[in-house]
Parts: sequence; C-alpha cells; structure tokens
Amino acid sequence: SPRPGSPPAGRDAFRPSPATVIQPAGGEQVLARTLFDEAAFEAARAEEGAKRRQKLMFIAFCLLEIVANFDAGLLPAAEMHVSREFHLSHEQAGMLGSLVYFGMVIGTPLAGYFLTNTPSECAFVILAAALNTVSILIFALAPTRHWLYVGRTLMGVSQGAIFVYAPVWVDEFSPKSRQALWMATLQGSVVFGIVLGYVVTGAFVGYWQPWTCNEMTAGGYFEAKEEWSPDFEHTHLQECYNEHWKYALYLQATCMSSFVLLYSSVDDALVNSKGGEEARIRWRTHALYREKIVKLNPVNIDASVRKFLDEAKEAKPDVLFA
Repeated sequence: SPRPGSPPAGRDAFRPSPATVIQPAGGEQVLARTLFDEAAFEAARAEEGAKRRQKLMFIAFCLLEIVANFDAGLLPAAEMHVSREFHLSHEQAGMLGSLVYFGMVIGTPLAGYFLTNTPSECAFVILAAALNTVSILIFALAPTRHWLYVGRTLMGVSQGAIFVYAPVWVDEFSPKSRQALWMATLQGSVVFGIVLGYVVTGAFVGYWQPWTCNEMTAGGYFEAKEEWSPDFEHTHLQECYNEHWKYALYLQATCMSSFVLLYSSVDDALVNSKGGEEARIRWRTHALYREKIVKLNPVNIDASVRKFLDEAKEAKPDVLFA
C-alpha cells in the first residue's frame, strides 16, 4: 500500500494539461505545464547534484554500522571482567550476552512498521541513535546486574532501526552499476565493527593497569584491592578484573552520539526513502511545483486549493520534500 501522503504512481501523474493556466494576483497568465516542466528540470538537476552527497551519506551509514556493532565484540572480550565485577554465574553471563538479540527480536519488526509508516525515516534513525547512546551509557554505568540487563536489552531494541534501514537506504541510493559493491561494503562494516570491538576492548583491559582484585576475608566477603601486582593477580586470578572495559563503552557512546548530531544537520532528502531515483525526482518535482504556485499567489483557484496553498506558505521548505 502507498505511504501516507504519497502522490499517485506515474512519472507524469501531476503534469497539468496544456490548456491549464494560472492567473497571478498581479501580472500575466502563466501556463501551468510550463511551471511543471521547470520544476521537473530543477528536480532532475538537484538529484544529479546530490550524487556526491549521497556517496558521503553512504560512508556515514557504513560508519554507523561499525559503531552499532562495536558492542558485539566488546562484551565477549570483557566477559570475564564483567562477570567478576558483578559476580555473574555462567547462566547469568550467557543471558546477558543473549539479551541484545532478544532486544533485536522486539526492535526489528517495530522498526519495520514505523519506518514504513513514518513520513521521515531520518527522524526515526536519529531517535534510534539517541536511544542506543542512552542504552550504552546505562550498561556502562550500571550499579547492579539488573541495570546491565536493561541496558543490554535496550541496545538491541535501538539497533533494530539501524540494521533494518541501512540496507534499504543502500538499495535505493546506490548507483545501479555499483549496487552489489555498496551492499557488500555495508555488510563488511558490520564485521569490521565486531572485530574493532574485540581489539579495542582487549587493549583497554589487557594493557591498562591497575586491575581491581577481590580478596576473600575470613568472614567470606569480597574486598576491593586496587594495589594491583602481577604476583597478586597470579595468586588470586579468579578474583581479579579490570574496570577499564567500560571505557570502550564510553567510546562507543561518544561515537554514536555524533550520528545524532550528523543526521540532525543533514538534508532529509539524502536519508528518506522515496522508492528510487525516479520517485525522488517525482517527489521533488511535485514539491517545487507547489512552491512555484505559492509564489505566484494565483486567484483562479477554488477554495480547497486556496486553503492548501495557504498552509503551504506557512510550511518550512524541507516540509515540502517530506
């Protein structure tokens, strides 16, 4: 079914007849088809001029995939330290690792539904990146294992929109001759993000000292010992962990928050899916055509069209392309 507010299918669905004229409030009559053809030419030229920016947006989506998948390598690399810091059993550690995928099971169908019915996929991606940033910080700052579970689940839910929409965007905006290359590069970014999570987290916990060691007292309680030494670690290996795995999460949250700023500042037309290049040109032609009519302030139109044009005057320019 067509998206809300979408124009009828067909390249010339809105092309006026040759006899249609527009009478401005002051000045000579203008042929509606002339205005439409001007708008179509400008739309095609704008689409051609957007090619370079679309390539930059493709790079942005690849980087987004890298950052979104960073934690998939982070947690396995830090699992020993997380388990020892929060005293997780093997079952609890396994559940913690699976919760992100449980979140994806919830998030991906919801993302598919909302992305299909939203007028702006860009706004939804911004929301997903913001939620992902918050969930990463919840996981990093968790005071108890229950907050670990909450943060990990929300990470999966928020990643749903990113993982669902990125391939859709590539399918629509990639050049036909390079579509397979773009899609392969996007999928390669997923694997690279996981590998990067392993490497960076391993560097944090392997080379950043001191470690925190729990020493069992006579009463059976754990006491934190910050004075790390190789001898102490060797003697109490099962009680030692490195808290610096959290810095890998802070790094991921910082990078993810930058995408909130990036997608908030770009033109929505570079992100929103319209159904292919021809559909984008048709949408832009329609918007430019309306814009030209509004500027003429015509008098030979009925009340319903007048109301529509009055509302269009108050609309922001980017709304015309929504």
